[in-house]
Amino acid sequence: TPEEATDLGSFLAKACHDPERVVIGLSELLINAVEHGNLEISYEEKSELMRSGRWTEEIRRRLETERFARRVATARFERDRGRMRIVIRDEGPGFDPSPYLQIDPGRVFDSHGRGIAIANLLSFDEIQYLDGGREVVATVSCSDRAKG
Repeated sequence: TPEEATDLGSFLAKACHDPERVVIGLSELLINAVEHGNLEISYEEKSELMRSGRWTEEIRRRLETERFARRVATARFERDRGRMRIVIRDEGPGFDPSPYLQIDPGRVFDSHGRGIAIANLLSFDEIQYLDGGREVVATVSCSDRAKG
């Protein structure tokens, strides 16, 4: 669920040298795996659901439907050579992440759509999407060096 994704993001961030830097980006990537990956809610659908006040209701509804109920998102992390790598995988159809890796001025006033850019620009040293967008590998240094 989105709540479990948020909790897991907070927990995994504590394994990093700078958890405050990582926690928001990690939570955003995990929530995306649930909402957009496993539950297959498109950007446009989310915009409309949020405008109409039905966002939370639709998440709950999809979590209970046969099509989506058994899907899981997984997170795996490993530390080695002064860095931490988190691999998040969902069971959705995948997507093209390229439009979301940077802040898009055309979406700046949208109610959502900045999570991947925040993760890419602020939280991690590197983000790589694999398997058609179903898997994201986020890497961050575990040293004192901040991104920059």
